[in-house]
Amino acid sequence: MTDGEPYDPAYADHPSDEYPPDWPARRKRVFERDANGCQSCGVRSTRVDDVRLEVDHVVPKADGGSHALDNLQALCPSCHAEKHPNNETVAGRAREYERRNARPFWLRLLRLALVVPVLLSLAGGTERDARGRRLQPLDLAGALAQPDGTGVTVDVTVAELWSSDDDNVAQLGRFRGGDDDRCRFVVWAGGDHPRLSEGESVRLVGAETATYDGEPQLVVDRWTAIRRR
Repeated sequence: MTDGEPYDPAYADHPSDEYPPDWPARRKRVFERDANGCQSCGVRSTRVDDVRLEVDHVVPKADGGSHALDNLQALCPSCHAEKHPNNETVAGRAREYERRNARPFWLRLLRLALVVPVLLSLAGGTERDARGRRLQPLDLAGALAQPDGTGVTVDVTVAELWSSDDDNVAQLGRFRGGDDDRCRFVVWAGGDHPRLSEGESVRLVGAETATYDGEPQLVVDRWTAIRRR
């Protein structure tokens, strides 16, 4: 493997039992996209925490998962080991990571005392999406405040539906939030999604924030779940 090999989308279908020649560049793309944060527990890679993030295949290589960017995610060693409990190599890295980052018992008690009330106050808890990310449900305004490319769980109502001649688009329209906030949405074809109807209220788990012609948009792809409310 050559460290200087540039990222090449053509390597997405590289044989699954091998890493593609552009793996270092591909890892860098994943870390940048995921904002150097674990997509499961949210811990970020910092010198203070000594986190060394790893790249995980959402659909494992052994199950035919590709090296495409949308099948890769950043995980901390602990969350990576939790996902692959029978992989001793990954488990070993997790044990070393946890040993380096062990906190004094008094500090763990203090953090627990501070965190538990906050968690209990969060209505609805977190949702885990198809990529394995734990996402706190947001209202539409909160979701749209996130940077483009952020995975969100959000409760919305279908305000409008538009027709589309694009074969890649299953549905197109506009969502409405609780305070009458609105945004465009697109449901890409190819996912096993229910058809939406105007006036219907749904929860999107793992939608992506985006901007289209200067207007905020929510993108529903094959990783997004649509749950009727």
